Amino acid sequence: MRPIKGQIVETDPEPNMDWSISADGFYVYPRRHETILGGTGEPNVEDETVDNGAVHLMIRGNKRILPHLTMNSVKSTYAELRPYREGEIRVEAEEVGDKRIIHHYGH
Repeated sequence: MRPIKGQIVETDPEPNMDWSISADGFYVYPRRHETILGGTGEPNVEDETVDNGAVHLMIRGNKRILPHLTMNSVKSTYAELRPYREGEIRVEAEEVGDKRIIHHYGH
């Protein structure tokens, strides 16, 4: 397991958009109260500081879908770490004492 830094951008809702799209490393997920734009995946980065260069990249990359996007569209940004596992996804049961632990990670 190792960390991957992921960063997203939150913009205003897109009420006329009832579908999501993911292509070329970018994605748009409309929600009721906001639209989520993504994203980054930076292996072995443990710093959760928002990278403004990545924000600009996500805005530019998602303008193909939402041409009206600008830096003024950004309501908030988030950068967090998520676990990553080399190789295949782990889905496995393990008995520990009288408990069963289900491992399911590495997506």
